[in-house]
Amino acid sequence: MGDFSRPETEAVLAAFDFSAIGQLVDVGGGRGELLMTVLRATPGLRGVVFDQPHVLAPVAVPADLEGRLELVGGDFFASATAGADAYLLKHILHDWHDDACRTILRHIRAAMAPGGRVLILEQVIPPGNAPFPGKLLDLNMLVMTEGGRERTPGEYALLLESAGLNLLRIHPTASAVSVVEAVAG
Repeated sequence: MGDFSRPETEAVLAAFDFSAIGQLVDVGGGRGELLMTVLRATPGLRGVVFDQPHVLAPVAVPADLEGRLELVGGDFFASATAGADAYLLKHILHDWHDDACRTILRHIRAAMAPGGRVLILEQVIPPGNAPFPGKLLDLNMLVMTEGGRERTPGEYALLLESAGLNLLRIHPTASAVSVVEAVAG
């Protein structure tokens, strides 16, 4: 997954400015590769990888990120790390049906610092019938998950609103992944 994500991560860093964020929580961040790359590219940013304790158990904070990176075990269906300026979810929501996504997003909404943001990195399905990689991925999610799917901008707006968030903008990247930015509603 790390090698698969590298081009997406580079595209996200080129398209989105993380410098205005003080603390970023990578929700379901796995072993932290994405957040570590963002921290290295953004001096002064602090981050938390929030994932299942067994996922984080083999992870060590690299020496160059000591004091800036924290590993926190938890379950995004039960809570989220409180007080961050922004929460990052990369390829998380597309795994779940809308009710499960609402649960995750509501926990984040409750934990956010005032003025906080949610940054969702997913393949946002554009309008029309033109070919797009996310359309094939949408079919895969239909087969491989119980209700997971790729979403359109309108579907993101409705999902976010139902969790107390408002879609602010969608930042396209040079990859198939976009940054869906939301704020408290």
